Amino acid sequence: MQHHKLDFRNKNHTEQIAMFGKLLNALDALPVGQRDHEFLEELRGVDAAARASHAKVISLRADLKSEISNRKALLKAGRTAANHAGTGALLKTRGQPEDVLAVGLALAAPNTVPVGVPAAPTNLRAGPTASEGEAMLRWRRTVRRCSFEVQWHADPPDADLWHHEDTCFQQKYLVKGRVSGAKYWFRVRASNAHGESGWSNLASVRVK
Repeated sequence: MQHHKLDFRNKNHTEQIAMFGKLLNALDALPVGQRDHEFLEELRGVDAAARASHAKVISLRADLKSEISNRKALLKAGRTAANHAGTGALLKTRGQPEDVLAVGLALAAPNTVPVGVPAAPTNLRAGPTASEGEAMLRWRRTVRRCSFEVQWHADPPDADLWHHEDTCFQQKYLVKGRVSGAKYWFRVRASNAHGESGWSNLASVRVK
């Protein structure tokens, strides 16, 4: 008697399961007397288990892909937060090695020339936003790792009446809570472990 064997070669998981289902449909269509019930039921059980397992694998892959994306986003946020926290600690320790070690920061041998006291930020611009009483400030940094102090003054500016607005780490800042229709002036300076820069150029804006 000649033996027949199904060709599963080069078939992926989905194609193999499809072949199981196709064979089950064909066997169920045979007269009862031509069916091998023992092997038919075995195939039916394996087919059901394989389909359930395949569905679980697909679900796990989707969850894994989502979690990998979530981990990537969290690591990015963590790097930003770590840089901000580290910069803040360095500003408080003024870069003294023993104080840096005391707060748990690692010291590495410098591979570049120390930046020293930062130069004043450049190209400060101010513009209104779509919201009332708000303005967006943007500027260019002169060193990589530093914080920025933002000051403001009601129009017209006076050298002795500047007010502290906030300290930030990015090259932009959203001003809120100003009087609608009023004009304001702003300036920014940079700070790092070596000291503070001079003030940037002045920028004015009339908020909405």
